[in-house]
Amino acid sequence: MAETKDSEARNSIGKLLERVEMAARNVGSHPWFLRGIFVAGVATVGALYLWPQAPGVAVGVLAVGAIIMTFREMTATHKLLWSCFAMALLFLEYRAIYREHQQQEIDARTSMTALLGDNRAKTRSILDDNRNKTKAILDDNAVRFAATETQFGQIGRLSKSGLASSQSAIAMITGANSYPYIMPLPSKISVGLFLRSRGPNPITGVGVEITDDADNGGATSFSNIGSTMSQSIGNAFARLAPTLKSNEEHGYTLIVTAQNGSYLEGLKVRKVKEGENLQVRYVLQKMTLPRLDNQPMKLKVLETTDWYDGDPKNVPTVWHGLHK
Repeated sequence: MAETKDSEARNSIGKLLERVEMAARNVGSHPWFLRGIFVAGVATVGALYLWPQAPGVAVGVLAVGAIIMTFREMTATHKLLWSCFAMALLFLEYRAIYREHQQQEIDARTSMTALLGDNRAKTRSILDDNRNKTKAILDDNAVRFAATETQFGQIGRLSKSGLASSQSAIAMITGANSYPYIMPLPSKISVGLFLRSRGPNPITGVGVEITDDADNGGATSFSNIGSTMSQSIGNAFARLAPTLKSNEEHGYTLIVTAQNGSYLEGLKVRKVKEGENLQVRYVLQKMTLPRLDNQPMKLKVLETTDWYDGDPKNVPTVWHGLHK
């Protein structure tokens, strides 16, 4: 009984499939079917050409057309028309991909132009801010130095017999020709900053302002960090820890103020290889205020060093006396 029901079910399904196949053949063989497909194909190609779409649309239309064409047997004419339709859709697909690539390149160039303009504006703002800070420091130092000269000028006029003593006292107080500088001592991950001086007289009331050349105008100030003598090993007051890759270089600008003037020290730090000490070099210049407002500020180079990795055996010539 069960086998009879299964056989009837298979016969019913087979008849249904035969009816569906017969209906598909009737539709596919109807003359208006091919005409409709041809008109729809031409309209679709024309629409995609006049109103380009995103990549993938033409390929999707091609896939739908391939499914529809399975409803009838294709003659030589049908195959020719279908080949032309397929090539047209492939051309439209390649054109859509090319247009998308062009738009991506335009967007990338636009973004890069905006980024470069923003970086130029930030750099200009940093330079203007540093220039204003330097001018304010120099103006303040000029006032203090003028007051110091006035006070010790009165001391020098007290008596001729005390002239030598007065000059010596002035040199001790003002520092005379001695000058301070910041000695960088590198390690593998950081650079220690030590306050030192050159010359016979002590330097007192030293202040330091450190500006990261890559920062957006930010600065770190250290006021009255102490006094120093030329024989002193120096006072460690700060430590720099830049994040560097191999063969990468980073810069800092240090403005050092003391009772005898202001100094500009340009410090460079670089990493040569992973696992080795950082290397440093600096250029120290003395800043001299102009006598007239329309004259530029003068810079006199006092010291210049080569790259140095902290090893006493590799000390540059200018540092030799400090490691005896």
